[in-house]
Amino acid sequence: MRNSIKLVSVAAVCAAVLSSTAVAADAATGARPTVRVHGTSKHRVVAPASLAPGFVHLKNTGSEVVGIFRARGHAGQAALRKDLNGGSDRLLKQFKLQVVLGHADTFVRLRRGTYFLADAEREHYSAKDLTRVHVAGATRNAKLPAAQLVTVDKHNRLHGPATAHRRSWLKLRNFDGRPQALLGIKIGSHTTDAELAEFVANPSDAALDGLDIVDIDPFGELSGHDSAYYRFTGGKGRYIVLTIPAVQSSKGSGESIVKHRVKLLTIR
Repeated sequence: MRNSIKLVSVAAVCAAVLSSTAVAADAATGARPTVRVHGTSKHRVVAPASLAPGFVHLKNTGSEVVGIFRARGHAGQAALRKDLNGGSDRLLKQFKLQVVLGHADTFVRLRRGTYFLADAEREHYSAKDLTRVHVAGATRNAKLPAAQLVTVDKHNRLHGPATAHRRSWLKLRNFDGRPQALLGIKIGSHTTDAELAEFVANPSDAALDGLDIVDIDPFGELSGHDSAYYRFTGGKGRYIVLTIPAVQSSKGSGESIVKHRVKLLTIR
């Protein structure tokens, strides 16, 4: 699973408690409550056994990235295990992927069917390492947060705001058919504004190595033709925001960083 998610990893009792708590809150408030999942490298992901379709607010209370997989066709658990353990890009051809980072939250749209959840840090996956979640019933949507729009268009070009506030939400819409990893790279004071502007105008993998990189904030990974919400958790400052397709085009230059997939974002 490292090959796809890391670019940007008493379970039955816990799941039953989470599920019953969600149902009780739903009945009491009339609004879809936050659904908590828990991803660690020692145990399989804890999550409710069943959920309603629609937008759901997922909160990962564990430290590890949780991958959320849904088959594109008729692939099932055996195919997912084989792909996770195989180290090839076949995984993203057979399954749609979304992620929720450790100690973070996101809004994702669930569709009817079967999902599998897994943490990102295992060297090998067996059947007991995958958590099955059945999505069925009437559609229920969580109240979505106010968010600034970040899009990847059908030509794989990145569009987004020039400024945002710390802890604000970003809505990522991917109109391209390939899964996208979205990263925020914080730039330190040893890189001048002029040097940063030069990089944005002429980006490359080599040029990125010459910048004063303070931190990398992975927003997440999103399947093609899908959308999700990610909360920006980095501090104030200058960020390079870029997308990297998980499956590179055969017509590409070989560079993971190209001009039409790079934006400068200032967090205030």
